[in-house]
Amino acid sequence: MQPTVSVCQDKSCGRKGSAALLAAFEEAAQGACVQASKCQGYCKVGPSVRLHNRQGGYVQYAAVNTEDVEELLDELKQ
Repeated sequence: MQPTVSVCQDKSCGRKGSAALLAAFEEAAQGACVQASKCQGYCKVGPSVRLHNRQGGYVQYAAVNTEDVEELLDELKQ
C-alpha cells in the first residue's frame, strides 16, 4: 500500500483553509499519494488530515495548517 495523505475538504474544514492545505501537501509530497476526502469527523477542530501508512493503518490529525506539512510528511516516511 502506498502512503497516502487524506485532507478533509468538507464545509467546516474548507472554511478553515483546507484547500490551501491540500495544495501544500500536493506540492511537497514525494512518494506519497495526496487526496481530498469527505468529512473525517473533526469539524470543530479542522482542517483534519489522515496519514495512511504502508501497513494499512492511519494517524488522524486536527487543526493542521500549511506550516505542519513538512513535519507530517516526514512522519509518514517513518
